[in-house]
Amino acid sequence: MGSGFPVLVILMGKVTDTFIEYQTIHYMAISPIPSYEVRNAFYTSSIKPLLGKGNDSAVMEQMTDFYKPYSDAINKTEILPENMRHRLGYSVPHFVQIFADGVFQNGSLYVENFKTDSGMWCLYMALTTLGFVICNYFTVTTFAQAAKNQVYQIKLLFFRSVIHQDIAYFDTKTSGDFASKITGDLDIIQEGIGDKVGLTILSFASVLYSIGVAFFYGWELTLVCASVMPVMGIAFMIIGKVKWEKEEKLLL
Repeated sequence: MGSGFPVLVILMGKVTDTFIEYQTIHYMAISPIPSYEVRNAFYTSSIKPLLGKGNDSAVMEQMTDFYKPYSDAINKTEILPENMRHRLGYSVPHFVQIFADGVFQNGSLYVENFKTDSGMWCLYMALTTLGFVICNYFTVTTFAQAAKNQVYQIKLLFFRSVIHQDIAYFDTKTSGDFASKITGDLDIIQEGIGDKVGLTILSFASVLYSIGVAFFYGWELTLVCASVMPVMGIAFMIIGKVKWEKEEKLLL
């Protein structure tokens, strides 16, 4: 509970990485530098003899070394095959097969892989969203129903207390006093302990999960962003205090 939004952000990042890497491989496949003839000659002499023989790590090193001069020339390490594999999270054999086919042979295996991966991540996002909506619905409705039950019990206790009062008590009260107590005050209580409690728990859990995910994927940037959290905390405290004072006046 509360992990739905952080998971959606992670999946969105996976989809974005898939699109970026597809575009990168596509650019490298059609790039004239190095030319297809140079790439194909390197594939024939250095990569092809190693494929299918359990030497995928050696093939990965060969491809990385091949693109290292071009990476240094344009100062872009993201085009190095090893870095691309880490970003995508592929195994070495799987990435070697895709990269060698698409970049060195102008094959279309990377296109099919892009369609499969993007469809898979989008499906995961849809399922996560569905689960997130269902969990939130049951959480909110459960707490709302629990609030109704609590208010009902308070009404019973209120009536029981009223009917046990002395006659003199009713001489100092009007019928409107009882109606306002039952409708106004109890409605405020129900609103305060109803779906707001469920939403508060969901929000608090979401914050904890988000902080954990942020530290896991980039603790340096997270520490920088965390520097503004005290200011945000003070602002929320002021807002909460003002809101509490307004609700307190309504109860008086």
